[in-house]
Amino acid sequence: MAVPSGRAGSRVRSASGMPGAADGVPAEAARSPQRADAGGTRLRIRALQAMGHSAARIGRAAGADEQAIQKLARGAVHTVSQPLRDAVAEVYDAWWDKRPPENTPAERTAAQAARHRAIRGNWCAGAGLDDEDLDQPGYRPAAPWRPAWGTGVAARFRASHMPAEEAHVNCDSRHTRELVADVIGVLHRHGYRPRDPVHTRRAIRLIGDLACIYQGSQDAPSGAYIITGPVPHHAGDQATRSRSIDASDER
Repeated sequence: MAVPSGRAGSRVRSASGMPGAADGVPAEAARSPQRADAGGTRLRIRALQAMGHSAARIGRAAGADEQAIQKLARGAVHTVSQPLRDAVAEVYDAWWDKRPPENTPAERTAAQAARHRAIRGNWCAGAGLDDEDLDQPGYRPAAPWRPAWGTGVAARFRASHMPAEEAHVNCDSRHTRELVADVIGVLHRHGYRPRDPVHTRRAIRLIGDLACIYQGSQDAPSGAYIITGPVPHHAGDQATRSRSIDASDER
């Protein structure tokens, strides 16, 4: 990827750069000095994903929840806390022209999924963003998605502006502790047991995706994409499928 002039090495961004309510900031951000318009944060995350950085990788570097990063990238939230905004900006400044490590199958899969998401969304990499307008509400980059490999592999990074608590964005008021407890209770009744806190948190985050997919407001888990597969059997073939599974288990 060609590096435009003024972007070599470290990048420069405005330290204040925070627009006011008169500039079209969402009402929530205008009312609270702790909240900012999420537009610039969203574009930074999308640009990093165009380079292959997954939401999980960005979240770890920014000290944020993976689902919060995914929802910001999708545009599901319109304001962001100041600490999270600053943390994502730090990660972006460090990685905007760097691709993620792809030494293991898991790393390659995550990078491919992030790039595929950027392709589907037509998200440009950092070279297509205008630094001066990046934090202006309503700014939309003119550049489309293009293949980008950057200037090297990103080093490990942790933002200094880490949110005080793990940043988590939940826009559905129905996704309550009671819902989570009910679903976990069903898993327990069917013999499933937690392995460790990390996997438990991941499962809890997926409960919201499951509910949205069930009601038809979402097609796939956050950060995933659908791969067209074989046409499923009809419901009447359930017994046949069950026998096939049992036979396979016996082998």
